[in-house]
Amino acid sequence: MVLQLSEMTSQEKQLADLINRERIERGLQPLIIDSDLVKWSKIKSQDMVKNNYFAHEAPDYGKAAEMLRNAGVVFRYVGENLGKASTVTNVHNGFMKSSVHKAAILHKGYSHVGIGIFSKGPTIFVTEIFAAK
Repeated sequence: MVLQLSEMTSQEKQLADLINRERIERGLQPLIIDSDLVKWSKIKSQDMVKNNYFAHEAPDYGKAAEMLRNAGVVFRYVGENLGKASTVTNVHNGFMKSSVHKAAILHKGYSHVGIGIFSKGPTIFVTEIFAAK
């Protein structure tokens, strides 16, 4: 079976579960997995590995909002977390220890999320794109 860009891997599902667990524990609504956001999160993670960068502004795509607008994805506003580590749990724990990343995960205005993970050796590159739709 060929994995479609909008389908999530077990690692990506695990990270979505961790995000929603954090939100539910704080009385927030869980985020809805959005296939467009999954697709573009995967593209961003893969692009970072292939083009050897780690930044919110991609050389070919720009920032997350620009990338999504150019792809025709409709949203009110977006946010993006980028991380890299050896495991999904390590990435998530790192996000939750960072006030900026944690704020994105727990932002009350976000309704949807997409997660993309791409590996380079033992390191996973993670993109989380949050959107208010």
